[in-house]
Amino acid sequence: MGDNSLIFTFSGIRGIFGKDLNLDMAKKIAISFGEWFSGKDKKIIIGRDTRPSGKILEECVIEGLVATGFEIVNVGICPTPIIIFTKNKLNIPAGIIITGSHNPQEWNGLKLLSSVSYLHNNDLEQISHLLNQVNLKNYRVEDQNIKKNVSNFSPISDYVQTLYKHLEIEKIKDNNNLKVVVDTGAGAG
Repeated sequence: MGDNSLIFTFSGIRGIFGKDLNLDMAKKIAISFGEWFSGKDKKIIIGRDTRPSGKILEECVIEGLVATGFEIVNVGICPTPIIIFTKNKLNIPAGIIITGSHNPQEWNGLKLLSSVSYLHNNDLEQISHLLNQVNLKNYRVEDQNIKKNVSNFSPISDYVQTLYKHLEIEKIKDNNNLKVVVDTGAGAG
């Protein structure tokens, strides 16, 4: 799909930052997704992992989404499952997660979410087709429009409270001698 070296899969579009996935390409992917999205409510949640390229990609994605009329809920650095949980809890119809997932640090990508889940191959083909037609000159956005269309939200405490409602934490602690080690890699967890 497409005429570049980006990898398109059901879980998103990824490539090596600065090579396959540069700033213009990130903006074009966001614009293509925005043009493809046919929901009545042009609201989207975005978040990212801790990769060094994440913040600047986030800025490009935001600009592309605002240029296509989206209102954005930005959760910043946040684990993928929490972003999906928050999207569903707040009934937000779309999402983009900026993450290289399990790939090495130089990789990054955009996981695209519809109202139901990740996109299907035919959806990605349509987005890829749109991607090849995007002219960035047609999608300029003023800084004040970006600020007006983006709200920041921190979902982690709500997610943890929801987990506590469904888990018997004290029983787990009392009945197990657990020792936990966490290595998030480039993740946000």
